[in-house]
Amino acid sequence: MSSVSWLHLTDLHVGMHGQDWLLPNLKELLFEDLRRLHDHAGPWDFVVFSGDVAQTGAHQEFDKATEVLRDLWAHLKILGSTPCLIVTPGNHDLVRPLTKDPALRAMLHWHEDSQVREEFWSSAGNPYRQLIAGAFENFGRWHDALAIPKPSGFSAGILPGDSSCLIEKNGIRVGLVSLNSSFLQLTEGQYEERLELDVRQLVSACGGDHVKWASGLDAVLLVTHHPREWLHPSAQARFDSDVYPPRRFFVHFCGHLHEAAALNLSTGGAGLRRLRQGPSLFGLKYWGDKQERIHGYSAGQLSLTPSEIAETIWPRLARLGYAGHLRLVADQGYDLNQNDAVIWTYPRRSGSDVEQGIPDEDPNVNVLSRTDSDSQSAGVSLLEEVSEHNARAALDRVPRMQLEVEPHHRRIRRLEQATCEEHLEGGRCVWVLSDWGLGTDSFVASVILSLAERNRLRDLDAFAIQCDDASTIESFRGQVHRQLGLPLQQLLSFAVSLSQCVLVLENVTTDLLSDKLPDSGTTFDDVIRSILDYCPQIRIILTARSVPVSRFPYVTLKALELPDVRTYVLHHRQGGEKLAGADAVDTLYRRSTGLPPHLDRLLESLRYVNISELADSEFEDALESGPVEEVPRALERAVTGLAKSQDRYTRRSFKLLKVLTVLAEGETLQRLKYFDQTDPFYSKNASELEALQLVQIVQLADANPTSTQDNVGPLVSRPESLLVAPRQVRDYVRPSIHPREYSEIVKRGADLLFGVEWREGRLKNAYFRTAAAGQRNERIILKHLLSDAITRADSSALQRAGQLAACVCEGLNRKDRFRETIVIAEAVLPLLEESSSMQSKLDVASVHGKALRMLGRREEAIEILQRTLDEGGTHLSKRAKSSLFLNLALAHQANGDSEEAVAAAKQVHQFGRPGSGSYLQAEAIIAEETLSEQELITEWTKLERVARAGNHMTVANNIALDLAKSVGTDEAARLRERVIKSPEDGYNHIRAVVAKAKSQLAIEAAGTVSSHEKALLVQAYSYLHGQRMQSLFDTCHEVLWQLLRSEGRWNAVLRLFRHSSFVWRIYGKLVNEKRYVEELSTANLDVLRQSGGFAAADIDYFEGRRLEASEVVSG
Repeated sequence: MSSVSWLHLTDLHVGMHGQDWLLPNLKELLFEDLRRLHDHAGPWDFVVFSGDVAQTGAHQEFDKATEVLRDLWAHLKILGSTPCLIVTPGNHDLVRPLTKDPALRAMLHWHEDSQVREEFWSSAGNPYRQLIAGAFENFGRWHDALAIPKPSGFSAGILPGDSSCLIEKNGIRVGLVSLNSSFLQLTEGQYEERLELDVRQLVSACGGDHVKWASGLDAVLLVTHHPREWLHPSAQARFDSDVYPPRRFFVHFCGHLHEAAALNLSTGGAGLRRLRQGPSLFGLKYWGDKQERIHGYSAGQLSLTPSEIAETIWPRLARLGYAGHLRLVADQGYDLNQNDAVIWTYPRRSGSDVEQGIPDEDPNVNVLSRTDSDSQSAGVSLLEEVSEHNARAALDRVPRMQLEVEPHHRRIRRLEQATCEEHLEGGRCVWVLSDWGLGTDSFVASVILSLAERNRLRDLDAFAIQCDDASTIESFRGQVHRQLGLPLQQLLSFAVSLSQCVLVLENVTTDLLSDKLPDSGTTFDDVIRSILDYCPQIRIILTARSVPVSRFPYVTLKALELPDVRTYVLHHRQGGEKLAGADAVDTLYRRSTGLPPHLDRLLESLRYVNISELADSEFEDALESGPVEEVPRALERAVTGLAKSQDRYTRRSFKLLKVLTVLAEGETLQRLKYFDQTDPFYSKNASELEALQLVQIVQLADANPTSTQDNVGPLVSRPESLLVAPRQVRDYVRPSIHPREYSEIVKRGADLLFGVEWREGRLKNAYFRTAAAGQRNERIILKHLLSDAITRADSSALQRAGQLAACVCEGLNRKDRFRETIVIAEAVLPLLEESSSMQSKLDVASVHGKALRMLGRREEAIEILQRTLDEGGTHLSKRAKSSLFLNLALAHQANGDSEEAVAAAKQVHQFGRPGSGSYLQAEAIIAEETLSEQELITEWTKLERVARAGNHMTVANNIALDLAKSVGTDEAARLRERVIKSPEDGYNHIRAVVAKAKSQLAIEAAGTVSSHEKALLVQAYSYLHGQRMQSLFDTCHEVLWQLLRSEGRWNAVLRLFRHSSFVWRIYGKLVNEKRYVEELSTANLDVLRQSGGFAAADIDYFEGRRLEASEVVSG
C-alpha cells in the first residue's frame, strides 16, 4: 500500500495582541505533540497552511512567522520529516486599503455591480486588481522569499495566493490547488455570505486547463481560507457548479472559523464533497474581560491500493488538564478509533478518478445504541382470564396503525400483496424489504386490510413499532414500551386474547438482526419465533431496507414500473382518466421515477399547473450518475428538495428536520413549536416531513400506566404525538448541520427539557415529574454540552454542564430510576474523566456506583465507588465520603465479604454525623457482621426505632425488612406492614410486598393476601422487570406462582408461565424455565383443557415449550 501524509495548520495570527508571551508555550506544546504523533502519523510529506499566517499583514509579522516556521521545520527534520509547504492567504494576511480609495468603494459593491466584476477579471492592470495586488504585496514577498521547501510543479494563478503544485511519492501523484478566498474581505465587519471564488482562479492556477492538469493524478486537494458558506449565495452556486462539482477534488481544506469540522456530503445522488476545516493553531476569543485560547491542528494520510483509497486524520486540540495546564490531545469531538484517528475508506474505481464514491457501509458511522430504559409501569393482569372484550378495553388507548388506504395503493403491487398474504396465512411472518419513499406504509396497510377481508373480520388490530433506533434486543423491548406505553410481554398478554391481530415491526436494522444475547446466543429471529409461539393468532410483518439473515421469507418492493404508474394515476383521487393517457403517464413516470410519494406531489401540483409545465416546476429531477450508493435516492431527493427550496414554509420544515436530527429521541410538536421564538414550527411543517417519510408520528402513550382498583388493565393518559426522524434520515441530514448550529439546537433542547435555569447551573424540579424523565434526549444533550465545553476549554460552561449531569443523575436515582441513572452516567463520565470538572465527575460517579449496586452489578459498583474515594481526596465532603463508604459497605456485604463490609462501615462512622441515616445504616451493617443472633435483633430493633424517629425512612425500612427475617411471624408481619405504609420509599415498598406475600404463602395463609396486595404484587412484577432487577424479579414471580397455585387458579398459573417464560427466553435464562416446565408437567393438562375456562393458547404454549425442552434433553 502506497501513502502520502500531511499536516494541516491554519490561523496562526502572528502579531496578535498578547501573543508574544504565549507563543513560546504554544511552540513547546506543538513540538511535543508532533513528537508523540510522528511514529504513527508521519513522516509528513507536505504541510497545508490554510491562511491567516499574520494578524494585520504587516511585513514585521511575516518576518516573525518565518522564525516560527523555521523552528518548526527544524523540529520536523529531527523527527524524520522534510515536508514542503503549501500556503494560501487568509483575510488577516492582507493590509487593508485606505477607506477613501475609490477602487475599494467600488469593490464593496462587488455582488451588486456587474461592471466592477467584469472589469476586475478583464486584465491585471485595472485599478481593482492593482488594489488587491497591493493589499497582498507583503504576503507575496514573504512567500516568495521563504527558505522552506516548496512543492514541485508550482504554478501561480491570477490572484495573489492562487497556485497549483504536485506531490509525488512512491508512484502516488497528488495535486494541490490553492485559491484566494479573501480578496473581497478588505475592511472590518461581517463578511459571511459576502465573499467570492471564481472558476477563472482555478483555470489560471492550473495553467489554463484544470481538467487536463488533473488527468492522471490520484487525487486533487483544494485549499482555501474560508469554508464554502462564507461565499455569497450566488457564488456558492457557482462554486458548486464550476469550482467544486462532485468528483473534482478529493477533499477541501480550509480554516478561518477557529473550530474543527469534517463533513462528507452527497447531494442528489452525486459524489461526495469532503470538507476538512482546521482549528486555529493560535486563536484568542474575548468575552468581556475573559479570554479563551484556542489551539489545534490535524495530521492526515491518503493510502491507496488498486481497489480502494483510505483517508485517515488525527485531529488534535488543546485541552486544560486538572492542574490547569494546556496540552494537545486527540479531539474527542470526533468518533476516534484506538489510535486516536478517524478513517474513511472508499472504493477506488480508477487511478485518475479522484472522486471515489461511497462504500456500501461507512465504517465511521457511530452507531448510536438506544438503551432500553423502561420505567415503572403496570404489571400484567394475571388474576383473571382476559376476555377479548376486556383485552380490547385494556388496549383501548394503545395506538393502532392507521389502516385507511387510498384505492390507488391497493390497486398496485398485487403480486407482492398476494405473496405477503400467503406467507402470513402460512408461517404467519413475512419481511417487506423497501427503500425510503416507496410507499411501504400504504403497502403494509393494504396487505392487512386484505387479510381482514379474507378472514371476514370487522376489526383487525394492528400495532406498529418503529425499530430503527433499536440496535440490540434489549433496546427493541425498550422501544415497544416507549412507543406503545406497555412492556412487550404485557402487550402480548392482551393481544393473545384477540381473535386476530398484526404486529408490524418497522425499519428493523442490521444491528438488531445481528445482535445476540450474552451466554444464551438468543437472536432477534429467536425473539420473533417466541412471539409467534406465545400468540398463536398473531401475524408479524417486518420491514427493512436490505435482505435480512432470517428464517422467515421476504417480499421486495421496488419503484413502480410504467404500467403500475398508470394504474396508480388512474385510481388516484387527483388523477383519473384525464391523466392516464400514455404521454401524461410517461411524463409522470419520468418525473417521479416511480416513487409513490413523488407521484402524489406531482398529482397535487397538477391542480395548479398543466402536465407540460411540470418540467419547469420544483419537481425537475437533478441528473444523477455513478453507482447506486448507500443513501437511498428517495431520501436524497426529499432532503435536497427541502434544503434548496425557496419557499419559506418548506425551509422551515427543513429547519424542523435538523432539530429532530439533533434531538434524536424525538419530541412533540407542541413543545417544539416555539423552539425558535422568531420562526415557529407549525403542523404544516410536520405534515410535510411526514409526507416525505422523513419523520414519523408516533402516538406515545403515558410511560407510567397504573393499575385500576380491580386490576383489569392499565389506565393510560391520552397519548401524545411524538415527531421522530428515523435514524437513516438523521445520518444523512446530520453532516449538513454546521457545528455551531448543532450546538445551538442542543442548548435550546436543554431549555425545553430542563428549563432555562440550567444555564445558571440549576435544574427545575418539574423535570422529574414528567413521565419521560430520563428517557428523551438527556443523554444526547448532556454529552454534547460537556463535549462542546471541553472542546472550547470553557471552564464555566463545563462547570454548568457537569452540575446539570450530576443533578439529572441524582434526581433519577432518588426516583428509583436506576437503569436510567446508569445510562446517563455511563454517557457523561468519560467526558468528565478528561475534563477538569472534578466535582461533577465525583458526584456522577457516586450516584452511578449506587445505581449499579441496586441492580446487582456489585463488582462494578465496588470498583467505581472505591475509585471515586481514591480520586476524590479533598474534593469530597465528609457527607459525600460517608455516602460512598456506605454504598461500598452494602456492596461488599451483598458479595458476602464481611471483613470489607465492616471496614467500609467503620469509615462511615469516621466521616458521618452520629444519628444521620448513613451512620445508622453503617451501625446496622457492623451489627449484622459482628453480633450474635439475639444481640443483633436487639441492636436492629433499637436502630430501627431511632432511624424512624429521626425520619430516616429508607434506613428504617431497610433495617425493618432485615429484622423481619429474624423475628417471629407476627412481629415480622408488623414490620413489613410498617414499611408498606411508610411514605416515599417505592423500592422498599416492593420488597415488603413481595416478602409479606412470600411469608404468608410459607405458612399456607394465601387467603390473607388481599386483592389490593395482589395488585401491588403485579405492579412490583412489572417494575422489577423494567429495572432488570433479576433476582427480586424471580422472587416476585415465585410468589405469584405459589399464590396462584395455592388458589388452584391454573389458568392464571399457565398465563404467568407464558409471561415469565417469554422473558426468560429473551434473556437466555432457560434453567428457570425448565424448573417451572417440570412443575407444570405434573398437572393433567388434558383434564384442564376439557374443564373449560382455560385459554387454549396458554396450554398450547406450555406444551410447545415442554416439547422443545424434551428435544433439547434427548439431543
